[in-house]
Amino acid sequence: MPYKYIGQPIKRVEDHRFLTGRGKYVDDLRVLELAHVAILRSLHAHARIRAIDARPALQVPGVLAVFTGEDTRGLGNFPVVNLEHDPLVPFQPVLADDRVRFVGELVAAVVALSPAVARDALDRIEVEYEPLPAVVDLEAALDPDAPLVHEDVPGNVCMRHSQRAGAVDAAFARAAHVVRVRIQTNRVAHVAMEPRGVIADYDQGRGELTVWSATQAPFRVRTALSEVLGIPENRIRVIAPDVGGGFGGKSVAKSEEALLGFIALHLRRPVKWISTRSEDLVSTHHGRGILHLAEAAADEDGRVLALRVRLVHTPGAYVAATGLLPAIRSSQFSTGPYRIPAIERETLCVLTNTNLMGPNRGTGRPESIAMIERVIEEVALATELDPLEVRRRNLIRPDEFPYCTPTGTVYDSGDYQHTLARMLELADYEGLRRQQEQARARGELVGLGLCTSVGMTATQKWQSATVQVERSGDATVFTGSSPHGQGHETVWAQVAADYLGMRMEDIRVVHGDTAATPPGTGTMGTNGAPLSAPAVALASRQVQEKMLRIAAHAFECQPEDLAIEAGRVQVRGVPERSISVKQIAQLAYAGRGLPPGMEPGLDATVRFMHETEPFAFGAFLVATRVDRETGEVRVEKIVGVDDCGVVLNPLILDGQSDGGVAFGLGQVLYEQIVYDEAGQPLTTSFLDYAIPRADAMPAELVLDRTVTPSPLNPLGTKGGAEGANIALPAAVYNSVLDALRPLGVRTLPMPLTPQNVWRAMQAAQRG
Repeated sequence: MPYKYIGQPIKRVEDHRFLTGRGKYVDDLRVLELAHVAILRSLHAHARIRAIDARPALQVPGVLAVFTGEDTRGLGNFPVVNLEHDPLVPFQPVLADDRVRFVGELVAAVVALSPAVARDALDRIEVEYEPLPAVVDLEAALDPDAPLVHEDVPGNVCMRHSQRAGAVDAAFARAAHVVRVRIQTNRVAHVAMEPRGVIADYDQGRGELTVWSATQAPFRVRTALSEVLGIPENRIRVIAPDVGGGFGGKSVAKSEEALLGFIALHLRRPVKWISTRSEDLVSTHHGRGILHLAEAAADEDGRVLALRVRLVHTPGAYVAATGLLPAIRSSQFSTGPYRIPAIERETLCVLTNTNLMGPNRGTGRPESIAMIERVIEEVALATELDPLEVRRRNLIRPDEFPYCTPTGTVYDSGDYQHTLARMLELADYEGLRRQQEQARARGELVGLGLCTSVGMTATQKWQSATVQVERSGDATVFTGSSPHGQGHETVWAQVAADYLGMRMEDIRVVHGDTAATPPGTGTMGTNGAPLSAPAVALASRQVQEKMLRIAAHAFECQPEDLAIEAGRVQVRGVPERSISVKQIAQLAYAGRGLPPGMEPGLDATVRFMHETEPFAFGAFLVATRVDRETGEVRVEKIVGVDDCGVVLNPLILDGQSDGGVAFGLGQVLYEQIVYDEAGQPLTTSFLDYAIPRADAMPAELVLDRTVTPSPLNPLGTKGGAEGANIALPAAVYNSVLDALRPLGVRTLPMPLTPQNVWRAMQAAQRG
């Protein structure tokens, strides 16, 4: 169908309230008789709690209560959403009872009449700890003599999965070249603009617990609260007001949400907790940090014949709801966008005395792409071929889609060679190589790095939407998605307006309330465009079909004889025979003038699901310069082309792509959560944890798109907001190694800070 709104660069309708200070975040909400919660957190990575004395805190004027692990004993465990590989899931208490297992774990909570009183009272709680040995390093946790994080998880291994597909041994036996790669992505924080926050209130008369949370997934939080607190889901209402960013860090229920719900139930009054930035850095789950050990067999022409991969990751001291997902996804996509016919892979998840881990924008794809792109680069070195040519020879061909990887994953559609060619055209690859030769002749350290990447979207499998035309002729979209900056209020209105034949300004989008919207999976894993938007489209189509049937009954014609536009239904070619959407709605709700057998009302609910996921693809080039004296890396040029299927709003996607560039640069150049050997976090503020600033962006940034529609949904969408941050860490890494190749540097630790790069340069010069 022809679109009026879909595909247009329409400004976000929600931005007016944000730019004028009228947004409503958790900390903006005003609730009567609100008490405030401050949380005492462990200062030890591993210790036994000998005793807690809360009496001094209770004596502080204004303190209402103090809760410890003894009070929350008997609560349920947090659910884990992915159990496909039979992991061992240790019990995670809301408040630590007999033992703490990472710095930042919740030990006690003070409830007071003001935040200041609550924080002051924390200092008066006396905790007697018995320090225990801790383990932080991934490989050290696998040592037979390593301290156990949990006695019921032998060897600290909470998940082990192996797979073998294709003739791996035969491929290695006949290979002309065998290359080996070791690469570990750095552990990072999410640093959303808005730290987490929770308000909980228990209505004793209704027997209903209401929780306002800065979350990406209200229904997931509701389920977790039900299991932990032991109350029915239909007695819990979770509301996500405006949320200032998430990136995966707010995608699951945390201990604080359960704690606030527990306190509200016991005190019978509303309570509030707002995270400080330091709390956020040590307690909101971290991302990345995956170690890959890989070897590849290649023929003399640079074609990869087989891959062996060992992946080691940690979910932290406990297993969060999606704590295993980064490792599972990264292992699943080990072959990237390449035709690699055989693979042997082992995935290990090991517990460590560190904060919990989980999804971070891209969830496993940046890590797997970093690994396979290093494999391609090493094959290029071994065969003395241009890295570009090795990619061309190994990329999946257009006629091979849908393509099934040896891991069993099906890629829906794509033309990877076309996207790569478009990127090379924009970048002038050959010209840049000539410039590089000239710069190297002058002694400059300049590099070019390539990355061809693939990323699964719509990872949540399904999404819901209800579309309802009101008696007034306006429409409301109730969505199971829950945005935190993606612009859903604009884009879902665009989709509904086109499918309903109405004006976009007559459509309102409601989200983030488990009592008002249909059940949904929240917003994460790039599921907006390929899942939520089709749900809105299909629900809108059903409502439109009902409107046309009502109008056809009134005009004594067939629905196909009618057209709907700008809020009116008319007989094709006879504009004077028309009826407004408002009049149709009034008939529908009055139950008069309806076709025989039609129910009153004008609404529809759709739960859209596909069996396999759509896959976006991208090709990026990065030009970097390295300072010989300091090791500082300067990104001078980025050229990237993404293929994310049909684009619903290019203006919004452009903004998300620019953000993805900054996100990817932050990971590869600046950001890192650091623990010392005893498990103490050394990056607890922005003085220690570096994030990219405006001057980190390159002087030249060229982003473009190709369009290969997905056959998996009626809109042809795939989702593309994560393309840049998936590809850029690998592209920048390849570029910096290319710059340092004249010095003999073959590998670098992430992130590529001046210190890390300078040390590698010095080590190479020493031989």
